Amino acid sequence: MCFMFQEAEFMPSGKTHAIINLSLIGIGAILLLKMSSISHALICTGVCTALAGTFFLSPDNDIYSVSIKNWGFFRFIWAPYRALFKHRGISHSFWIGSLSRILYLLILAVLFGIILQFIRVYIGSIRLEALQVVDVEDMGLVFFMARQSVSQFFGYYLAAVVGLIFSDGLHILADRIF
Repeated sequence: MCFMFQEAEFMPSGKTHAIINLSLIGIGAILLLKMSSISHALICTGVCTALAGTFFLSPDNDIYSVSIKNWGFFRFIWAPYRALFKHRGISHSFWIGSLSRILYLLILAVLFGIILQFIRVYIGSIRLEALQVVDVEDMGLVFFMARQSVSQFFGYYLAAVVGLIFSDGLHILADRIF
């Protein structure tokens, strides 16, 4: 096995990961702007999600890390994720790690929606009309709108996924090299 892909004994700090990611995200964005016909909006989408991946959705969300601290008051939402994933396990795999964090956030959003629905139905004295809680009967409409959104803005979704996976890839590579 090549040295570059062997398990590192020393892991880069959060600052080192941020410096590496910011440098290479910037270089990649400049190269794409100058040398490709990809629209500036798609490049910007990819850069924004790569930055979000660097500072908020890092593979190191499986430990109490800088990216967890960046969540501020909401860092508590990552406690179950840290309990589920051991450090440098599946959360540090190239595709699955990124998808695990996206899926985790989607599950949290669904649970939050269920809690809001429970409050609305069973504690009727609280007015939640402003939150626009979706009824079960409206779920077909929600899925239809989601499908329409994905088909209409597929390039942006793809750029977002590529940006997140790019930032994760840089992080994982840095862990293996340094």
